[in-house]
Amino acid sequence: MKKTTTLLAVAITSAMTLTTLANTAAANTTAASTTSTTEKTAQKTQQQNATQYVIDTIEIAGEAKTILTEARAARMAIFDGQDAAALDLVKKALTSFDKDVAKYALKLQNGPGFAVPIDNSISFVKGYKPTADQAEVIAAAGKLAKSGQPMAAFKKMLDGNIALDFKYAMLPVSSTVSQLEKAYADLQAKKFYEANLALKAVETSVIVEGYAAGANPQQGYEWEAIIK
Repeated sequence: MKKTTTLLAVAITSAMTLTTLANTAAANTTAASTTSTTEKTAQKTQQQNATQYVIDTIEIAGEAKTILTEARAARMAIFDGQDAAALDLVKKALTSFDKDVAKYALKLQNGPGFAVPIDNSISFVKGYKPTADQAEVIAAAGKLAKSGQPMAAFKKMLDGNIALDFKYAMLPVSSTVSQLEKAYADLQAKKFYEANLALKAVETSVIVEGYAAGANPQQGYEWEAIIK
């Protein structure tokens, strides 16, 4: 299974996002941090003690993301009356979403079962207001982003106690396999309406979960455990 590191980073969509925020922080000196030196030291120590950030530990299952593309394409093939093509696409999706994805599986935090991360987003925490002390950190991160180093930019901000929000789009394992198998059986039986509904269920099943910057969730389970 091929790993990808696609980052839909709202925080660093462009260098302008960071540098604008840095300028705002620098100008707004009246909003300087009221956090005590002791608290700042404790926060910095906590960050330094974290050997890895969640962006280092959670791997994205790149090929699993193609399942959504194939499900969508199969639906379009059904609408166009190309049932053989639709059947082939669903078979391809089932072949891709097999035991190989088990090494990417995460246990869902907000519900039962397991899911495979297919994408992620990183943004500033809602309501976050940078202090004057953090302006230089954000500006430096902006330069890293502009030079094509988004991961280094993220880590620069995390090390500087910039509040970032990490979210992952997850494709549920058990229900995805079940719906793909149903769609395949329905297509074989010429039940195109039912097959379309099963494929649509795959498209709409994506779950979004958030993780703390220093989270280190277990990733990788036995296929037999996650398919239940």
